[in-house]
Amino acid sequence: MRKLLLLILCIITLQVFAQSEFDEWLKNQNEEYSNWKNQMDKNFAEFLEKGWEMYNIEEPSIRDSIPKPVNIPNPVGQVCPDLSAGEIVEINDKDTEQNIPEVTDILQDVQREQLMYAISKGTETLKLSYWGLIFNLNYNSNIEIDVVERFDASTIAGFWGKISNTDYELILSDLQKMRDRFKLNDWAYCQLVYRTGEEIYQNNNMANLFTWFMLIKNGFDCKVGYNEDNIYLLLATESVIYGEPHLVIDSRDYYSIDLSNNDIKPITIYTYEGKYPDSDDLIDLNITSTPYLEEVVVKRNLSFNYKDSTFNIPVKQNKTLIDFLAAYPATDLSVYFKSDISPLLKKSLITGLKPILVGRSEAEALNILLRFVQTAFNYQTDDEQFGKENSLFPEETFFYKYCDCEDRSFLFSYLVKEFLGLQVIGLDYPGHIATAVKMNFDIEGDKITYDDNEYLVCDPTYINADIGVVMPQFSNVQPEIIKFQ
Repeated sequence: MRKLLLLILCIITLQVFAQSEFDEWLKNQNEEYSNWKNQMDKNFAEFLEKGWEMYNIEEPSIRDSIPKPVNIPNPVGQVCPDLSAGEIVEINDKDTEQNIPEVTDILQDVQREQLMYAISKGTETLKLSYWGLIFNLNYNSNIEIDVVERFDASTIAGFWGKISNTDYELILSDLQKMRDRFKLNDWAYCQLVYRTGEEIYQNNNMANLFTWFMLIKNGFDCKVGYNEDNIYLLLATESVIYGEPHLVIDSRDYYSIDLSNNDIKPITIYTYEGKYPDSDDLIDLNITSTPYLEEVVVKRNLSFNYKDSTFNIPVKQNKTLIDFLAAYPATDLSVYFKSDISPLLKKSLITGLKPILVGRSEAEALNILLRFVQTAFNYQTDDEQFGKENSLFPEETFFYKYCDCEDRSFLFSYLVKEFLGLQVIGLDYPGHIATAVKMNFDIEGDKITYDDNEYLVCDPTYINADIGVVMPQFSNVQPEIIKFQ
């Protein structure tokens, strides 16, 4: 018994000693990291004192200046393909069985966690409004440094030096938690960071400086520029942003982004060439899942005809999400092709389209989806509806009264991938966008060969045309391929 007690005592002593050693090692590691970070911040602040040059802002990029079709021809004399071809379609309706997360529940959970942390650590809180969501962020008020009134290398370097010596990690950690909990992509996260800076400083220029600092601390490659009157946020993105001024540094485009929506566009600015260590990530504009925002439900009824039958599809959407997308920067077509839709709208579509598609052949199911997009939505060019080029995400197409060729192609592509699981490519004709689908069987019709595979042309804008029919004016035109899967 005595030997056993001694053995237990020895084990406990060793464990305590091991834990003590680990704690000491961890403390040393944290101190080393803190010293390294402080030195990097000091070095960068010193660099900012002298590393600025004047740049001329380049004109915004334009995606396609060729006008889109205004009048769509009728598909006269088309030969209908064999729509019995292909296996019988089965729809995976797992999404309808899953509960759509309630944004209010997520918000309550987040607020409870924030409150418990604030009480346990004695931190201050910052009340923030973001796309209808009201929540608190934990922070230390020492981050509320004096507003910079005069902009030059010295004052911007001074801002970096001051804020890097505050407890900024506290609010940075909370911002990252909000990003993850509300499924914010990089663009939505930039907006959240800017809104936080706006709330702290009540000043657009200071909000831009705050956003620049925080995004760099998140590992993003971004810069700021200045002139006599303003601070400009310069973001490096994975895809092109159309319609926004930019400059090129080290062969990389930096877009002058005004998150205040004041539409301030510089002509010349001062900025710098270097980068903070490990700040190499580009802003990704892809929307692989839609963000959770305040829910304001709107409804719409869609209908279309197919083989003497009329089908009605009621849909629900979140108006706040529509507003978020309306303020989204115009970017590469592949971003729209890859975009997801909200769980609320997805459930509506599965409920409405599944009974129509189940039991059909693959070819006929594809034809039904094509007819749905062709005829359930009214066609109008962006110039006619918006007075400018304005690509719509699939989610937006269900909200606006009209849509054009690219909007229809984005939506059709989404439906084909979601319901039939087939590969789709975009077809970029001069002034027109269509799609082509890789079938699991051979079928007659107009086709495009890409990567040694045949894709059947499906044009969601060629109203009442069946699958495998190209619009006549493009029958002898070789389109550029938009690959996004």
